[in-house]
Amino acid sequence: MIQDQLKNSIENLTLILAQTHQTMADFSSIRQVIIQKVSLQLKETTSPRIIILPELALCGYPLKDLCLDQDFIDHYNDHLKKLEDFFLGLSPNENILLLAGGLLYENQKIYNVIFSFECGKKSQAIYRKMLLPNYDIFDEKKYFTPGVHPGYLKWNDYHLGLQICEDLWGETKSDAENNPTTLLKKFCDKHSIVLDLIINISASPFTHLKFNQRCELAQKASTTLSGAIFCYVNVVGGEDELLFDGRSFIQNKESLLHLSPIFQESWDKLSLKNILKNKHIIPKPTKNDFVENTHSYFPELRPWTDQECEEVLAALSFGLQEYARKNGMNKFLIALSGGIDSGLVLAITALSLKPGQEIESIYMPGFFSQDLSFKLCTELVKNLNLKLNYLPIRFIHSVARNTFKDIFSQELTGLSDENIQARLRGLLLYTRSNQTGSLVINTSNKSELAVGYSTLYGDSVGALSLIGDLYKTQVYQLVHFIQKKYGAPFPSEMISRAPSAELRENQKDQDSLPPYEELDSILCHLLSGKFSTKNLKELGFQSETILKVKNLYYQSEYKRRQFPPILKVSEKSFGFGHRMPLCKNKFFYHIID
Repeated sequence: MIQDQLKNSIENLTLILAQTHQTMADFSSIRQVIIQKVSLQLKETTSPRIIILPELALCGYPLKDLCLDQDFIDHYNDHLKKLEDFFLGLSPNENILLLAGGLLYENQKIYNVIFSFECGKKSQAIYRKMLLPNYDIFDEKKYFTPGVHPGYLKWNDYHLGLQICEDLWGETKSDAENNPTTLLKKFCDKHSIVLDLIINISASPFTHLKFNQRCELAQKASTTLSGAIFCYVNVVGGEDELLFDGRSFIQNKESLLHLSPIFQESWDKLSLKNILKNKHIIPKPTKNDFVENTHSYFPELRPWTDQECEEVLAALSFGLQEYARKNGMNKFLIALSGGIDSGLVLAITALSLKPGQEIESIYMPGFFSQDLSFKLCTELVKNLNLKLNYLPIRFIHSVARNTFKDIFSQELTGLSDENIQARLRGLLLYTRSNQTGSLVINTSNKSELAVGYSTLYGDSVGALSLIGDLYKTQVYQLVHFIQKKYGAPFPSEMISRAPSAELRENQKDQDSLPPYEELDSILCHLLSGKFSTKNLKELGFQSETILKVKNLYYQSEYKRRQFPPILKVSEKSFGFGHRMPLCKNKFFYHIID
């Protein structure tokens, strides 16, 4: 009897948190890594081991319409069969269980499932994801059919609760009584089961507020399920706009027993007996992006902590490198203006640079460019140990002006003259990209993108938007963090000078826009979708400012549709999670007195 108790003790269990990092649909690589890691465990010990891979680790996430492609389906099913054959060829005496997220194609339906693989046995789809997210960037209901039964597995006399990503967030939904955690508790109560371990496999995208929210929900789920230890395994990777940060963890009530690294692949082998001694308290999650009762009459964006700046910087560097690697690029091309945005993009790119990669920066002055801009660009690239190419647009700008005057008998003035400068820069930038095979990185920020303060086919060009999910005030925060941590690469005047597009004489951003502190706060409230014009007035914003910002925001949707992919670091970014019609009645948001 005593031996049985020792055998079944949760402390005797070893968990291997497989925080994987593979390219989507690279089946041979995925399978090779799994076989290699499992093979290392063979004969190593007779103690029970559970290897846990993330959501859809067997194929990648988010697949979008790729999961409907017949070639993809055929290759995936063949890959699944080969993996099963590997386990069938192993001795049944091996005390190993592998849990991995994958797809199940069954009766013209697709399920997001957890597969179990055991030595000497066929694989089984043991749990089907119940909650399918269908908001913002998620559209899983378009592809998957939800499961209807709570996740439970008995293995080696251990009682395991099973979840897939969104199942953990059910408590935050309107139908909280029927969320997967509650249904699992009802199941356990009905069958007199006390869970030893809750396993949640996830493909949860990064945002700068999300990690502590995950831990808080894990603690609540653990409490609901009789205090079972919570094991959360998340994937690592950059998939177009989305960044997956890993940071898998094991949690016991309010204590964090283990935390895997951020933005790094890891296969952490953990003895529960050893890690149950850990007592790291988890910080409470930050609930929003605002700080109230400031010197202003309106709520300003909350300044990021150093830790948040560190995470966002790591996320952007990781996302840039993922995009470049997966598209086979090793050269980066950035247009410098002497302003803070392009300077930040260059600095992030330089900080993320890997062996064999190159950065080319180009300064393209026009008639209205200030000498200070060239000076600041020169100082920045020197501080970053880079080179600067000087490519003026004045001559071709003059040719364009004269040509239009000759053909149309009309001067090129005003907005037309401003925009053609930006488009000439875009033309030259992509011509250089063609010459060198470089990846053009966009330098626009979220504030500009929100109000259309950019030129189509001009400063809006690029293969990837690096800071398109940072408001202007957040750009400055990240710059100040880099100054403090990396030896002040930015010239002080680049930070202190008034922002300007330099497309006309003495132009300043604030000639066309409200102060960025006010603009960013309005935009952040606006993008949440929860604040009406009346609500914004109640928060202290002036009617004229609200109307101006909303006019700019709604009228510039056509520009955002043609913008490059934006690395997502906030809960609500522009990109495929932002779906606004181009044609709409623009008067529905008029000021309510």
